[in-house]
Amino acid sequence: MASRTASRTADGTGEGGRRRRPGRRAWLVAGGVVVLVGGYGAAAAVAADRVPSGTTVLGQDLGGLDREGAEQRLGEAFAAATAAPLPVEVAGGTQEVVPDEAGLRLDAAATADRLVGFSLDPRDLWRHVADRGVAVEPVADVDEDALADAVAGVAGAVDTEPVEGAVTFVPAGYEVVEATPGTSVDTGGAADALASAWPAALEGDAPVELPSEEVPPVVDAEAVADFVTSFADPATSAPLPVVVGTLETEVPVEALAPTLLARVGSGDARGTLEPDVDDVALREALLEVEPDVDGDPTDARLEIEGGEPVVVPSSTGRSVDAEALGTAALTALAAPAGAAERVARVPSAEVAPEVSTADVEALGVVEEISEFSTPLSGSNPGRLQNIRVGTGKVDGTLVRPGETFDLNEVLGRRTAAAGYARASIIADGRYVESYGGGVSQISTTVYNAAFFAGMELVTHKPHSFYISRYPEGREATLDFDTIDMIWRNDTSTGVLVQAFTGGGELTVRFWGTDSREVSTSTSPRRNITQPESSELDSDDCIPSSPSSGFQVTVTRQVTEGGRTVHDDSDTVTYTPVPGITCV
Repeated sequence: MASRTASRTADGTGEGGRRRRPGRRAWLVAGGVVVLVGGYGAAAAVAADRVPSGTTVLGQDLGGLDREGAEQRLGEAFAAATAAPLPVEVAGGTQEVVPDEAGLRLDAAATADRLVGFSLDPRDLWRHVADRGVAVEPVADVDEDALADAVAGVAGAVDTEPVEGAVTFVPAGYEVVEATPGTSVDTGGAADALASAWPAALEGDAPVELPSEEVPPVVDAEAVADFVTSFADPATSAPLPVVVGTLETEVPVEALAPTLLARVGSGDARGTLEPDVDDVALREALLEVEPDVDGDPTDARLEIEGGEPVVVPSSTGRSVDAEALGTAALTALAAPAGAAERVARVPSAEVAPEVSTADVEALGVVEEISEFSTPLSGSNPGRLQNIRVGTGKVDGTLVRPGETFDLNEVLGRRTAAAGYARASIIADGRYVESYGGGVSQISTTVYNAAFFAGMELVTHKPHSFYISRYPEGREATLDFDTIDMIWRNDTSTGVLVQAFTGGGELTVRFWGTDSREVSTSTSPRRNITQPESSELDSDDCIPSSPSSGFQVTVTRQVTEGGRTVHDDSDTVTYTPVPGITCV
């Protein structure tokens, strides 16, 4: 019997050209695939509703929680984790950084999204099906500005300045300050290290290491040793010999050393110590040892000796220039003790006086040109004290040609601190007590000496009452604020004013060159007015005897070399002195 082998054409028809129906097996396979895919998708959808069992974040077991529950638990855990200090190790020590303050944050919502959600990844589905949870790293965030501030805070606690090598000079010699390096945190590297370690650092035991570097001192131990050898040792090994002009002396180490300095070099010399000296202090130390190397000049002056004016000669001073002394000392101190060059040689500059002997001799103060005295009788102790104090200030005053003599300026304000006492003065038409009572007698006596010496009378004011101890019309009261007595030396020579008390009188004598003639007259009293009497009931009452008021005119003619220099006429009106009885 013959047989045929059937064969399938490309379009599924047999040899005879008829299409064959699909086999039953094909339909079964397709159906199985559909069922499998649908089941897988359904399983993945079911798994999306919960966190895989056994899943942990920062040690928190979140398995089986839905998304809301996972986010809530993560939020609580993250808040605690970022609030707890994180140890960091820097420069061999430990510091702490609070993550939340340093901008190291954890995102609970983003981390929960990572744990819960639809996924067709077989591995995610397998974790749900096989119950094989894993530790998941939280989603982190870094605020770079806040992190930089936190690192700066760490640096502030850790950074130290280097201790510069130094040499300080003391009376015993010198002391050395050892150089020590400082520390500086690498803030940029430290921020990078913290950002890189975040958030893994929360689960480790070791602190995060932050980079730092050593800061070397500018002046190191070698520079200090060089300075000690080259200067400090030889400088303090022995006293410093000093030669000023022809005078030789030496400054001992205990006085010399404190004036020395070790300064840090600059420019090319940076990093070295250079010697220096406080030249003013060294000059003072030298003067303590030998005052004669320096002295102030003295001005020539006039004194009355043996009843005659004598010129006391001036003297030249000597001055040691501090800067020159310092320069010479630095050069000498670098040499070893005993060496010929270890001597500070300084020239001595002469200082001329402001007033030379020739200046005073040229003033022509050679003879007495006037004298006037007033009696001190009836003066109480306070008044005598004021006259004694004021006379001391007036005595010895030299008035050069063209200069003025201002008595208030010479006497100063009359106060207890200036040595003046309370005594009677005239005020508001009666006698009262005040500091300086009695200086009007000095004013009157000096005025009359100037009057008869032919000087220019610039200003004066007579008393309101006539006081019998003074010449009529030729007297001058005084008040520091309102009344002055001034005369001017309008001669070509100087005037030396001599003032003294003795024999019951106050005397003022003018010395100079007697070149002027003075003639004067005082008119008779006129326009006489009678006093009034009254009783006064007050604690400051001072009784007075009544006396008449009157008017007089004083004239003065001053000539020199035949020409008239001054032709004065002064009319003075005195009011009556009231009779006052104290009750």
